[in-house]
Amino acid sequence: MKIYMRNSYETEIKEADVSIFMDIFRASTTINYIFKWRPAHVVGVNTLDDAKMWMRRGYLLVSEVFDGGFDNSPSAMRDTNLDGKKLVHKSTNLTNAVFSKATISEGMVAGFVNIDQIKNYILQQKFSMVEIVMAASFAQHKEAIEDRSCAQFLQALLLGESPSEYPFMSQIKKKIETVETRVDLAEDIKLSLERNTLDALVRVRYLDHKTVEYFV
Repeated sequence: MKIYMRNSYETEIKEADVSIFMDIFRASTTINYIFKWRPAHVVGVNTLDDAKMWMRRGYLLVSEVFDGGFDNSPSAMRDTNLDGKKLVHKSTNLTNAVFSKATISEGMVAGFVNIDQIKNYILQQKFSMVEIVMAASFAQHKEAIEDRSCAQFLQALLLGESPSEYPFMSQIKKKIETVETRVDLAEDIKLSLERNTLDALVRVRYLDHKTVEYFV
């Protein structure tokens, strides 16, 4: 098995059998917490016009980019009963990471919260080429240390290693303590760094060229 890691703003691996998308603070964690419940349908879009179109169809907005709905927040999704709800999601970086793929052979949304589920599935399927897409800061072309940490942690697990802690934890803690991460996000950050608290295997695929669907 070959494992490739890239930031969302870098060239995609077109030959990948499976693409694993990570945006630890916070969107991939948020998406996984949505599926703590049983939502009726969850889509992802990249523009306000597309979000409004889905909202007119009765979809609830989940976004820190557009106003008028829930925050892109794991704790908000944890604490809101989403059974039977239809949601449209847009985040700053995860959405761009997903749409950085022209086509998705098989796509999954990963975080520390479901990392062993992801590892087990990849090993069971015996994929020959795995692409790990770190959302990072898409607009600024700046790597996010927490995404790199999760990617390398997953890589180690796939290679049969048993790391005792996440890579780069000292740098992640330093980031949390600085203005890069808002104080009001403390609960979301705590949830995002917990390991295997959720058992959903969340997948993503294109519905059309401007809409993706998240599902289990």
